[in-house]
Amino acid sequence: MSSFPVTVIGAIGLLHLLTAKNVGVGKVIVVDLVEERLDYARKLGASETINAAKEDVEEGVRQLTEAMAQT
Repeated sequence: MSSFPVTVIGAIGLLHLLTAKNVGVGKVIVVDLVEERLDYARKLGASETINAAKEDVEEGVRQLTEAMAQT
């Protein structure tokens, strides 16, 4: 799997992020409403983050996955 979206970085979301990185997912996209959680997700290896309070999540994920497909 080349990309994997994770929504809401609470305890379960962090587990999903770490598991995805551990099994070799190339790009992990994390979505949350809280910037501090997104900062923490980046520290743990999230490839990309989307702040759902400030950005359109559907459009953001679409743009990121299309860009990944072209590389």
